[in-house]
Amino acid sequence: MLRPPGVGVGRARGGAPGPARPGPSLRILARKASLRTTGLGRGGVRPAGGAVRATAAAGLELASPELGKKAKAGRTGPGGGTNQGWEGRGESGGRAEPRASRLPPRPASAGGFSRAPHSLRLSLSAGFSAGPQAAGGPSQPARARPLAARPLAARPASDPSPPAAAGMLWLLVALGLAAAYFSLLDGWYLVRVPLAVLRARLLQPPVRDLLAEQSYAGRVLPSDLDLLLHMNNARYLREADVARAAHLARCGVLGALRALGAHAVLAASCARYRRSLRLLEPFEVRTRLLGWDGRAFYLESRFLSGRDGFVCALLLFRQHVLGTTPDQVVQYLCKRRVESPELPEDLQHWINYNEASSQKLRAESGLSSTKDQ
Repeated sequence: MLRPPGVGVGRARGGAPGPARPGPSLRILARKASLRTTGLGRGGVRPAGGAVRATAAAGLELASPELGKKAKAGRTGPGGGTNQGWEGRGESGGRAEPRASRLPPRPASAGGFSRAPHSLRLSLSAGFSAGPQAAGGPSQPARARPLAARPLAARPASDPSPPAAAGMLWLLVALGLAAAYFSLLDGWYLVRVPLAVLRARLLQPPVRDLLAEQSYAGRVLPSDLDLLLHMNNARYLREADVARAAHLARCGVLGALRALGAHAVLAASCARYRRSLRLLEPFEVRTRLLGWDGRAFYLESRFLSGRDGFVCALLLFRQHVLGTTPDQVVQYLCKRRVESPELPEDLQHWINYNEASSQKLRAESGLSSTKDQ
């Protein structure tokens, strides 16, 4: 029996010769023809089932015109079964069986969805076996190795990754700590005073003259307003605290107190309000050291409007020194003993008022010899 090179003869179940099936060399030739026709092999994309049958028929026609016509017709054998779905009957009239019943189920992709039916593997010899079968055995369809494909990473979109979950946890912790800080403590005051001291020490030049006046700029914010929509009276004292801390840091008093192992506390204050400061109005706090005595430093703060320079408020402060005396602090800074300048008349009246108030309170409590702490 003559047959083209590379073409084998199959046998049906009864042992009679069946339809001619291409051998290995013919399948290789058909595969090369299909790759040239469809451009497969580099992109890794497989055509649909119709394209597979067309390219397979084109490859068979190159080797044998008769087999190519049968492949194009889509039906072979007397049983009338198609090459893709059914195995044809042999000459002995064996029963046709669906090929899909003997094929293993297609694997699911990594995401849980099955791939397209004709995109898993490319079989150029669909319906043909690799070579002659053993006598009396049923013909088996040839399998082609699937193209290598990297599985897709399967991760549900709703499940957050561990780094994202850890970031969300830290964000919630930070928000909780910030809420507790600002609700349980006077947060902005505890932040502004240290920042003002650091700015005075690091970003501004030192002031060698203890009696020099220093300025601190500010603006009325919505949080500073009261029910009458002007700056609350307590805010004047707070802004004066920030400006006074910056003043004592620049002139070196805070550094001298720390070096001598002492500290200062506010013992008395007096505020006089002359004109209101409105929302978003700029102002300037001018602070100066008026003098000192054996127990305390006396300072003055003036609030000047940024619009016309009007003095909107005037505040006096008595800063007690604990652990040392004001004379020793001044001597530490000036490297010599320096006398205090004469105190202004209004300040002296205020000092006398504080002393009279202290004597009255001591008399009422029955502790005439106890001084203010």
